[in-house]
Amino acid sequence: MTRNQVKKPLIIQLVGWALILAPIGYYVTTALQWQNWSLVVLIEQLLALPHGPLKMVVILSSPLVGLAVHSVKAIGWISFMLYCGATIFVNFYIAYSSEAVTNFSASLYSLTGVLAILVYVVRKEIMAPYFNPQMRWWESAERFPFKLDAQIQQSGSTEQTNAKTFDVSVSGCFLITDHPYEAGQQLELNLKLLEPINLTAQVIWVSAGDEKIPQGIGVKFTSHLDEVSMMVTRFRKNYGPTAPVKKMSASPA
Repeated sequence: MTRNQVKKPLIIQLVGWALILAPIGYYVTTALQWQNWSLVVLIEQLLALPHGPLKMVVILSSPLVGLAVHSVKAIGWISFMLYCGATIFVNFYIAYSSEAVTNFSASLYSLTGVLAILVYVVRKEIMAPYFNPQMRWWESAERFPFKLDAQIQQSGSTEQTNAKTFDVSVSGCFLITDHPYEAGQQLELNLKLLEPINLTAQVIWVSAGDEKIPQGIGVKFTSHLDEVSMMVTRFRKNYGPTAPVKKMSASPA
């Protein structure tokens, strides 16, 4: 069994692309409403409205927020929350400062849509990847459950800790250890693949241990990536589930 690379959640993709393409959608609907397809004229008419400058700021910031949402990092979540708040404020302002029924209705529809997205995105399973690298499974290369001996040494320290891998990929591995580490720490790692290899790595996340994942650390390799990729590929070919039975110095799970 492996932890395979999975596509980014659909809701995140949809929200991101909706924000990126929002200015185009606004241009088309406004041009149809005003029967004028000149972008310059539409901008001038929009800015002439009492709420025009506020609306323009929201429209122009939308693609930037969409890109931040796609990044699935903390800044993306914060940007989205701020954008939703700003959009709600602008729509309320338009609704209560305009006497036009069409503006009032459009504002309420827009506000309803933003609130719907906001309610859905605050769901725990959608919010978690923005703050927990472990949850961004689509960024991970395919992992193989090989149990390999490893030695860990913190950068700048002479103390070494013995560990075993829980799984390995071409870009990183999970190390079973009860030694206290923190996310962001730089490590020197000796990993026994086909032959011992010395690597540098960074701690990406720390697991306290549960029924699915043991206590340990997830690390990202930061050196010798080509060499590791070659070794992991060869190791999988020689000792993976479909490989011929043979005596092994390091056994897969």
